[in-house]
Amino acid sequence: MDELGALVKSLAPGHLVGMGEEGIDALQLALDLASPYVDYGSLHLFPDKSGGHGPFAASAGADLIASRAWIARAAGKPLVLGEFGLRRDGLPLEARRAIYRGWLACARRTGVAAAGPWMLAHDDRPDDWDAYQFKWLDGTPPEDPRNAYVDVLRDVAAAW
Repeated sequence: MDELGALVKSLAPGHLVGMGEEGIDALQLALDLASPYVDYGSLHLFPDKSGGHGPFAASAGADLIASRAWIARAAGKPLVLGEFGLRRDGLPLEARRAIYRGWLACARRTGVAAAGPWMLAHDDRPDDWDAYQFKWLDGTPPEDPRNAYVDVLRDVAAAW
């Protein structure tokens, strides 16, 4: 980590370096953040990949965000919620929307520096292309139900 981080810093001294860790392993995140060559920590949040469904996904995700934000603060470095998502074929849409609102509110409340969903796909990507994708259909307002979460992201971004 230090060797590669030092190399990146020498080649691109004005750029931030993060390890791209998923942040699930608290000890590994703390070790990453202890490096003088790592500028920020990262967290990728997909609880249904590890069997976390329903109410568990909401609370487990918020707990993970809060605890990883605490680790980053203790290291004096920011945390980025670099990816997050719930399978579209799992919980009902309104439950997923509520969970996203809760996770993003938790991220804001705990001082997470930034958050980005996995992934905002273009119109030409079929719905079954990726079970976690977000979409904003060209020419539609964020509130259009076919967009599923764009209005949630807009509202949180405005408040952040």
